[in-house]
Amino acid sequence: MIFLVIGGWALMIALKYSRLKKGLLDILWAGAITVFYGLVLFDTVPFFAGPEWIIYGGALGTLLFFNLGSVIKGQDDSLTYKDLETKYHHLVQSSENLRNRFLGTLDVLEDGLIFQDHEGGLFLTDPALKLFGLREAEIDEDTFLSKLHPDDLPTLKEVWEKAQKTQKKYHTKYRVQSGHSWLWMEEIGISLRVDKHPMAIRQVRGAEVRLFPKTAVDVLNYLPQESDLDAHLLSLHQKETPVTVVAMRLTNIPGINAKYGRDVGDMLMGEFLKKMKFHFMKQDAIYRLQGILFMMVIQDLRKADMLEKALKEDSSLLQTTIDMGGIKESVYPYFGVVHVKTFDRHALDIKTHAIDALRLSLQEDLQENFTIQEV
Repeated sequence: MIFLVIGGWALMIALKYSRLKKGLLDILWAGAITVFYGLVLFDTVPFFAGPEWIIYGGALGTLLFFNLGSVIKGQDDSLTYKDLETKYHHLVQSSENLRNRFLGTLDVLEDGLIFQDHEGGLFLTDPALKLFGLREAEIDEDTFLSKLHPDDLPTLKEVWEKAQKTQKKYHTKYRVQSGHSWLWMEEIGISLRVDKHPMAIRQVRGAEVRLFPKTAVDVLNYLPQESDLDAHLLSLHQKETPVTVVAMRLTNIPGINAKYGRDVGDMLMGEFLKKMKFHFMKQDAIYRLQGILFMMVIQDLRKADMLEKALKEDSSLLQTTIDMGGIKESVYPYFGVVHVKTFDRHALDIKTHAIDALRLSLQEDLQENFTIQEV
């Protein structure tokens, strides 16, 4: 019985301090009643009552022990319903504030965000939807992967798997289908685990993939490229719009680069392209396919007739020369011109046809620097 009572006191003291964590007053009280009942039980000091009163007294002392300290110090550790309600509303308000800040952050971001859950489901913000040409914000992984270039999938999946294992930030690029062409996308992401489930957050934006060195000539830096040309030709072909497609090769630019440096060659190309756009295109664009290979799509039939006339008459409209310091050089362009008046072939065949006409103009046995055809 002695050991039972002492063990019960020790257990209740441990439970009290694990739950309530009282201060010095409770520690002194616990020590006092423990020492007192220990002395009585071992007959060290006389006590007026029998052993049964020791047990009852231990129970009563324990009850006092649980409450006396708080009463003396004027503390009440219990939470009323009102306290709980206040705490609940505070947590709800804090959560709502965090949610509003998060949504506000999404609204000001120009880059797209993609959130992936542990089951492979994806949620895309509005900028990401526009980049990938999607309408639904919530899609599965297969739908997302169907938009990517097949050649890029193995590398991209390898990057994702490695990121899941290392839980580190990654940076990669891949192609995304846009109509009948492919656009480069840049993705910065991080994989993480929530409740042991793998998840990912990805930031996506259109990638600036420069196929040609940046120059001091702005007109060369911002020329649309072949993918843009393909999309434009497909659109015009669907509308059955008569156009003139012109392939141009500036044959002597490599020699000028070797003689004077790339800056001079770029300057001469820039002047030639600005002149061509001013006289024959106005609103339409000039596309750069290779370093010295360019292509124009002329929708204004009057401008197309003017170009053909200028070619046949060797007009000054097509001549570009720079004369500065000790440098005096001209551009020697060759042209492949195709007037498109029928639409029974694939739209991108027109581009190939224009390049074939350009190759004919480059043959040495021709006196002209152009070939004009009609399809």
